[in-house]
Amino acid sequence: MATREACRHLLTELEGIVGVHRGLAKAVPPGSLPPGSAVLFVLGRGAEPLRAGRVAELLDLDMSVVSRHLAHLVEHGWVTRRPDPRDGRSVLLGLTPEGRAVVDRATESCLAVIAERLADWPDEDAERLSELLGRLKAGFGVKAGFGHRAEPVPTAVSH
Repeated sequence: MATREACRHLLTELEGIVGVHRGLAKAVPPGSLPPGSAVLFVLGRGAEPLRAGRVAELLDLDMSVVSRHLAHLVEHGWVTRRPDPRDGRSVLLGLTPEGRAVVDRATESCLAVIAERLADWPDEDAERLSELLGRLKAGFGVKAGFGHRAEPVPTAVSH
């Protein structure tokens, strides 16, 4: 069991993670992470379309926020809406080919920044950090890869 002092140190380090997140968003080329891109990443991780409520749940966002992002993403032609064949009152959301291209470009931009910042890290350290962050997320009930894949999902600053 982690001691109180170890937890205090971890808490201090976790406070800095927000800065890492912001630094990543600032370091990628302008426009790489459009508003609502976290929604794009969630839709891009799974093989199946999702309902908006599930997207909100996976991102731990209010449905009104997700709806606002979806309107923007649909307007740009990155997300499709189609009736759910199991429930005609609901819609399923998926990426368009253009939306997939946005996700792919944003992922590559994020990976390039991370690779640059970790250039002097041995692979074992990066893998260990990933493993430990995965354990931490699991301890808080956060699903790896938004419940679709176990690979890391870049996040974006949403406006």
